[in-house]
Amino acid sequence: MVEAKTAERSPDRSLLKFPQLPGVPAVQLLDEGDTFPKLVSGTHPVLVAPAWTWLPRLPEPGRVP
Repeated sequence: MVEAKTAERSPDRSLLKFPQLPGVPAVQLLDEGDTFPKLVSGTHPVLVAPAWTWLPRLPEPGRVP
């Protein structure tokens, strides 16, 4: 589950619910920043990452490996 925001680092509560499902990671992408902190909701981590490091690596539509 991915959430994208411009700057606010606190994850939406819906994002915090998804990591509680086995095998479903949670990532929050921010428009600003250059660090990769992990926030913890209960025992489940949410990775906060700068969007510029993730978005260029997404596959093009129709070219999913």
